[in-house]
Amino acid sequence: MRVSNVMDYARVFGQKGITVDVEGLCGRIIRGKTPNDFLTLTDDPSRKIVMLVDSTGLQKMVGKTGYEMLLEVGYEPDYLKHKVEEGNSFKLVVFPEGGAAQLATWDNAIDMIKEAYPDQADKIERQRHALKNTSFDEIQRRAGFKFLDIEKSGKNDPLFMTYERFKQSSGTLIDVRLFLYFSVHLRELYSGDGWTYMGSGQRGVKEYIILNKPITELGESEMIDIIVDIPSALPIKKGGIHVSSRLKVHLVIIDPQNDFCDKEIPGFFKPTLAVTGGYAAMSKVAGLIDRVGKRLEDIHVTLDSHRLVDVGHPALWMDQNGKEPGWFTIISADDIAAGIWTPRVPGLRPKLLKYARELEAKKKYQITIWPPHCIIGTWGHNVHPEVNDALQRWSGKELAMVDYVTKGSNPYTEHYGALMAEVPDPTDPGTSLNTDFLKVLSEADIILLTGLASSHCVKETGDQIVNNIGTEHIKKIHILTDCTAPVAAVPGGPDYPAIAQQWLIDMQKKGVTLTTSDQFMF
Repeated sequence: MRVSNVMDYARVFGQKGITVDVEGLCGRIIRGKTPNDFLTLTDDPSRKIVMLVDSTGLQKMVGKTGYEMLLEVGYEPDYLKHKVEEGNSFKLVVFPEGGAAQLATWDNAIDMIKEAYPDQADKIERQRHALKNTSFDEIQRRAGFKFLDIEKSGKNDPLFMTYERFKQSSGTLIDVRLFLYFSVHLRELYSGDGWTYMGSGQRGVKEYIILNKPITELGESEMIDIIVDIPSALPIKKGGIHVSSRLKVHLVIIDPQNDFCDKEIPGFFKPTLAVTGGYAAMSKVAGLIDRVGKRLEDIHVTLDSHRLVDVGHPALWMDQNGKEPGWFTIISADDIAAGIWTPRVPGLRPKLLKYARELEAKKKYQITIWPPHCIIGTWGHNVHPEVNDALQRWSGKELAMVDYVTKGSNPYTEHYGALMAEVPDPTDPGTSLNTDFLKVLSEADIILLTGLASSHCVKETGDQIVNNIGTEHIKKIHILTDCTAPVAAVPGGPDYPAIAQQWLIDMQKKGVTLTTSDQFMF
């Protein structure tokens, strides 16, 4: 069906399952809270420039839901939800093509903005090259804050760049981009190539730019109501979460190493501290990377990195007969004081007795003798093969660097958590709180926590993040419960699976989201 006038378009607008060919029309979606907001092409009387869609864009709107339509023209999901919650409604005004509309490229936009604000033309022109060659995300990173957060705060926020504030500014790239964001409404998804883009990065329709006009000056026109049914954001579906691709999602994989995976290479290698279900859990992590890798801003992989002689390995200790302790032996401070267990290097006894007492004072773990594992340079230290392959594919496709974080190389303190050792060694900064890593995580919108084992290194990493990142960031953390597994219970010793399960419950009470790799959707 060919549609070339506004009345015919209005009739077919909401019909599903029909094919239309729209020509000779253009339009604009207007939002507002009162009837007066719909008298011009924008509800903002101070706004001098607005964006339009062409006939192809109008054609793509036929039969779509209001939500789908607004995403199609470039609304970012979180911003759209924010506007609906403010009480805005949306209408589509359709009118014949022709007149002063220009394709919304950077050059055309800058020229029209200079025309609309002649007294600020020099400032805008100075940043033409930078605007065309610097991504919005990079400008926002340099600014050190999110423009959407300022939008939510409103004009009382001094960073909300009104025309009056822009006149007083020095006209830096950030100043100009703030002005274009708030006063010209060139938002996160504006690319400057003349096309709209969806949050997924998919190209939408062509868009045009025009000086603001009253609807009555557009000639024949039709105003069509748009029903916008916003999915809850971020919409929870069957225990999972669907996120906007504009969010910064960081995947944290704790110790995805061969020695923790319950799979051996017969005749060659055998894991020394296999976690039941560990290999399968890491395979799920690999699948997650392949499925959503293009949405991940960063991947952090921690690597347990030990020496053979280590406070948690048998080689450092002996009993009164010179015999090494067996695997999973618990060595208490009292055992060291009584000489039941003593370091093979006698001079280390005061140091390790002090360490054992400090460790026990934290009421989490005592010294545990583990099978020697993740020894630097060995097969057991290497990353799970499927995870490693997925990481390399991600790095190659996204031209991104995997962030590897090593821990555990200091032989005199256990280092379960990724952010700091159980008892920091004042002579070794590498055992103290990793503030750089913490800062990177705090800048993420979503932190996906996975890895091995949930009873130890994942647990401690989660606790360290929650205890140090600030309460406002805790809701960012999502533990993928099928992408982790606990150490088995020790006969006559700790029930590690029960400890891990209780920890998950405690994390959920603190505001952390528990989900799975299948339920976490993009």
